[in-house]
Amino acid sequence: MKAKRIWKRIGICVAVVVLALAGTVAANKFCSDFTQLNATDQAILTEYDLFCSQEGVAPLWQGFCLSDKTVALLSEDSVSVYLVNPTHEIKSAFAQKISLPDSFSVAAVYRVSVLLPEIWRMKITGSFNTVGATYSLFGDDVYYVKYNKAESLEQQYTSLHFALFLSHEAFHYYMQEQWKIEDYADSESLSDRDLQLMREEYDVLEKIHLYLLNGENAPNKLDGYAKQYVSIMDARMAANPIYTTAEIAKETAEGSATYVGVKTAKMVGYDYGVMYFDNAKNVSFADVFPQIEAGNIELSYLYSRMPYETGALLCQMLDALNVPDWQQTLNDQTLEAPQTLYSVIKSYVESTP
Repeated sequence: MKAKRIWKRIGICVAVVVLALAGTVAANKFCSDFTQLNATDQAILTEYDLFCSQEGVAPLWQGFCLSDKTVALLSEDSVSVYLVNPTHEIKSAFAQKISLPDSFSVAAVYRVSVLLPEIWRMKITGSFNTVGATYSLFGDDVYYVKYNKAESLEQQYTSLHFALFLSHEAFHYYMQEQWKIEDYADSESLSDRDLQLMREEYDVLEKIHLYLLNGENAPNKLDGYAKQYVSIMDARMAANPIYTTAEIAKETAEGSATYVGVKTAKMVGYDYGVMYFDNAKNVSFADVFPQIEAGNIELSYLYSRMPYETGALLCQMLDALNVPDWQQTLNDQTLEAPQTLYSVIKSYVESTP
């Protein structure tokens, strides 16, 4: 009798689990009209559709088109998972096609059941695909990213905003597998001479920053700033080649991805740019060292965060200078023959009278 009771309980537990799983699959099939989705999911899909429509007109980067990719969007606020732009029609009990507004430009969106093992593989790892990692849904290789209402939609001046966060990380994934990233550099190792040269560099970067913010159109002035920048960086490289090499490699990789994110922000109408922080925007490069000296930010900030900003600004300067094929030069690099924003600007300066 005792054994029968045990098996009965096991049978009940199995039945409950089966019913729960079946219920989860069935629930995914209901409320499949876009207007029936929760407000956060609607906002995320709307922003991504706007991005795709804009990217088709003005590409973010030479050779990079995110709107051509299949992406998986995973909510951190609910069990919602959306597959956007699959390459083929999906007929599965684990996927439900969403009826989209006529104004949408994306080809198709499917809500995917969280019961798929590959979804759980995504859920238990990071917030996005890392370079070299692969994920597949219904036969398509996908790039995934997670989102939530607070950081992805509501917070101001943040690189975590949905569309720009997605484009930033996807740019790393699709474009930078052959870009050389040096080992971590310790800002504490910087000498007084190193710091003085960096201060001079940041003063020049702020001149470039203001030039671009003010919409100036004085190519000779910007050429002059580029030459000043190269002169200082040459001195930095001679004084501390190990640290500077690591910094400019990170500056190139993270700065170009930040540049792509800034362009994405403009496409979707989100206020974000170079030297934006959670509580302020358009912060001066010249303020960085006074803030370090005042103890408001750590010296490590020079390596951990500033290459994102300096690199994005240098990308914008290259655009303003109309340097030909600078993006393709970075695209064509290999691990054995790396290129950096510094090397591209230096080549331009040396070829300019």
